[in-house]
Amino acid sequence: MNIKRFIGLSAVLAFLIVGVVIPDYAKAQSDPQAVFSLQPTKEDLEILNSQPKQPEPKAWFVDLNGNKTPTEVISKDELKGLAEHVDETQNADIKLQFVEDHGTYIYSYVWQYYTENYNSKDMYKFFQGSCSVENGTGSNMTLKYTQGETKQNTWIVTGKVEVEPEFGVKILAKLNVNAGVTVSKSSTTQSSTNIETTMTVRPGYRGVLSRYKQGEYSSGAGCWKKYKVIKATGEMTDLGYYYETGTAWGICNNIDNYKATETKLN
Repeated sequence: MNIKRFIGLSAVLAFLIVGVVIPDYAKAQSDPQAVFSLQPTKEDLEILNSQPKQPEPKAWFVDLNGNKTPTEVISKDELKGLAEHVDETQNADIKLQFVEDHGTYIYSYVWQYYTENYNSKDMYKFFQGSCSVENGTGSNMTLKYTQGETKQNTWIVTGKVEVEPEFGVKILAKLNVNAGVTVSKSSTTQSSTNIETTMTVRPGYRGVLSRYKQGEYSSGAGCWKKYKVIKATGEMTDLGYYYETGTAWGICNNIDNYKATETKLN
């Protein structure tokens, strides 16, 4: 073959190869990349802010004759019966004393039971993260959700649920029965490269895929026996029952739900 002809043919082939490969490489480099975040997006905040607010605890007392009287919610220290204070007569040493101290006697509270009056569930209660992408190309894109960072979750409670151990145990047991699946006080969603779900994002749109753990809810009242205790003798008198409302949103560990949204780019 003529050397000049061979060189010319090689140049043409090289041009054709570059003409095919370089545009594909450039396109790959310019494709928008998905962004993961543990911060709720605008779309997520709309969901989270629309959730009902937790009610403030209420309390009442029922005497031995069955008379019900609204009363103030007692403090967590009062429920436990003890609190730290400074006793100036003992060189400012820390002493333990009953909070609700009436001089010659104190009140004591003993846990009894939990009664539920309402329960529900929320598919989008515990936010786990979101993946988003802005499609500025001329064709559809596939947005893939992967858990880019680890997310810690803790249940949401009111009243004495965290203070009274038995209250927490009983309401958590109720959550598990109601849900029919494992419900926990805490959980961890580990970071992963696994593709959990996908969505199609049209050209000129921003796509968001958000992940949530389902929540299970229970509200009701805890009940404590209330006693009057004479400090000098330890004599106890049964006064009746103290009730206080409490709520809990437990975490359904194995139930993940995804929300896909698209908004047009400006």
